Amino acid sequence: MKADRLLSRLCLTMLPFVCAGAFGGEFSTEVKVQSAYLDRGIKAADLTWFPSIEYAEGGFYVGAWAALPLEKKGSPNFYGDEVDLYAGYGWPVADKWGLDFGGIRHEHSGRAGTDEVYLGLFGELGTVSPSIYIYKDFDTRELFVEAAATVAVPLEGFPFEATGRLGYSDANRDYRYFGVDLVYPVELSRSSSLSLGLHYDDNDFGLGVPDSNLYGSASFQLRF
Repeated sequence: MKADRLLSRLCLTMLPFVCAGAFGGEFSTEVKVQSAYLDRGIKAADLTWFPSIEYAEGGFYVGAWAALPLEKKGSPNFYGDEVDLYAGYGWPVADKWGLDFGGIRHEHSGRAGTDEVYLGLFGELGTVSPSIYIYKDFDTRELFVEAAATVAVPLEGFPFEATGRLGYSDANRDYRYFGVDLVYPVELSRSSSLSLGLHYDDNDFGLGVPDSNLYGSASFQLRF
């Protein structure tokens, strides 16, 4: 499926949620560009842009996200355009802790789509926000586990957020990966923001798959 058809499907899918936003909840959208696309520690493409849209009300949320490479694919050359449709619900289970449950439909160009469910535990410990998520794909039977922690670093003149990620996958070949994200958020208004990021990912997949990747990102977010 070509990028323009993917975007058309994305817009048509999200139209009901845009209309629903007039009756309550919050509507948000983001456009992000990255110099590389890393999918669970594995480089999937080079320069890629990621449009997304989401509607949330209470603990419920529903949205769509796309990964559309702008340059040649990465190595190994196995990735094309993708659109994910997802929905979930989050609820508190203890003081400053909550659970998140949902499902994702992955649509890929050139191959069959897959369905995935996830369950996550997230919390807030002072300035640190830890989480752990388990993902299970019903079609490929693959299991992914990822733990992460984000901390706000209030440096004078340059406050930023640092995130560390550690994951495990049993997809075809068991492998582990980790990553570090440094993101500088800029509030443009009460409803819009800009983020600039520097990222590093590594994995032990082997078989000629690049194990380390350093890349940058820029994104614009709008909420209403």
